Amino acid sequence: MADLMTLAGRESGSIRKEIEELEHFIAAAPDGYLKCCKRGPYRYYYIVKTEDGRRRSEYIPVEQIRIAETMAMRDYCIRKRGILAQYLECLERLADGRFGSADITAAKAMNPDHFALIKEKLFPAEDELKSWREAPYDRNCRHPETLVQPTLCGIMVRSKSESIIADQLFSRGIPFRYEAQMFIEGREFYPDLLIMRPKDRHLLIWEHFGLMSSETYRSNTFRKLALYFEAGYELGKDLITTFEWEDSPLDPSYVSMLIDHYFG
Repeated sequence: MADLMTLAGRESGSIRKEIEELEHFIAAAPDGYLKCCKRGPYRYYYIVKTEDGRRRSEYIPVEQIRIAETMAMRDYCIRKRGILAQYLECLERLADGRFGSADITAAKAMNPDHFALIKEKLFPAEDELKSWREAPYDRNCRHPETLVQPTLCGIMVRSKSESIIADQLFSRGIPFRYEAQMFIEGREFYPDLLIMRPKDRHLLIWEHFGLMSSETYRSNTFRKLALYFEAGYELGKDLITTFEWEDSPLDPSYVSMLIDHYFG
């Protein structure tokens, strides 16, 4: 129970901070509310304000569409704030179970015409992610006999730890490529996982180093990391690393925490 209370307290602080950020955005957005009129395939947006007890609609021209986007985002933020407030109340009671995505829940509750203005900013195009996931790519063809661990997505990987990482990414719908061929500064690389982050389509490399108890393996690991750093890759930005020793195997909960941190 103590561990649960600590986790809930940490998560509550994070949610309070997010609610404060939402409230700042809501307060800074224009007054009034957004109205949409559709004519054929086109949408026309208006600001509706109440002045002297009367409603007045003002057309938003295309060149000022950012105003409409801001008002649509405010609508989304108001809904998300309410959902997060409910989550916060549950956390403060130390309720059991996982929480769903406040982003998705808030979006589903929005007016679809308003959501159309901000959809691409909140959620990347699913077709693009799917195309990248399913596109053929050159893979490491060395030592196929060591590809012995099955994964949920149907590919074989070289270790149980790699399957843990791949399975968690796949279960969350995060697209990745296993041992895809890359050329960095003219050198050929086959990183364990090349991952496309859904929210901004940024590519990250995840390298798992599983034999750190071996001195030779450690030396090779440090050389490989040095090559990444020399090529401009930064830990926590473009590069994720996990390590494993003989007496310290990879913890699946740690993998889950890393995925939460880097991919939300």
